[in-house]
Amino acid sequence: MPSNAKLARRAEMKKAEFVKEIVENEFMPKTIKFANENFDSADAKCLIEDFKVKACEYFKTNDFRDGKFELTTSNSGFYMTHGKDVCLSVNIESKQQRVYHQEEQKNILEDLIKDRQKSRGETFCYYHRVADKIYWGTNDEMREQMREWKKQRIDGDITLYEENKNEFKIGKRTYYTFVITPLEVGKAEAIGLDPLGIGMSYLVDGYIYWFVKKENRDAVFNYVMGKK
Repeated sequence: MPSNAKLARRAEMKKAEFVKEIVENEFMPKTIKFANENFDSADAKCLIEDFKVKACEYFKTNDFRDGKFELTTSNSGFYMTHGKDVCLSVNIESKQQRVYHQEEQKNILEDLIKDRQKSRGETFCYYHRVADKIYWGTNDEMREQMREWKKQRIDGDITLYEENKNEFKIGKRTYYTFVITPLEVGKAEAIGLDPLGIGMSYLVDGYIYWFVKKENRDAVFNYVMGKK
């Protein structure tokens, strides 16, 4: 008689096979058509392959029968929504294809609040793509950074759009954001969606900065953009 461990493994394998079959039959035909209609063949192939793998992972723990799933393009790939939530997002990046889960990114944001060191005077945070880490910074660090941003803005390398200023309730605190948008042709699209934004169903290409205080966010924004 098989042990409980063997029975559990068999059940897990059976579920994985079932999920794979559902993804291949129910989701992939629409996804393949959608990707090929919106991207060149090379990019579409990469996105489709990665989406299939990650969709199988997603539906192992999420009910595919619960509601309607939709596909929508971004500047750098496409994402799948369920209602108002972003379930996963596939982006074309220079080194790899990444899929981000909305709930996972939301949990990261909530945990991030706990990591803030008030004693160090930390007032803002952001996701560092190269290091693949989230960092908190101080006002002194921001003063140095904003001078560099202003120079880049004057040189025409970046901008900050007024419409990308937002506020989000995370836990019991409201955070105030703006987005650094590279202006070099194709650069923002290559960067793709900011992963932390996905956690709040906020889909934007570029770098999101999250401030504890609205007045700090506004002061930095106005300085960089040359507004009084």
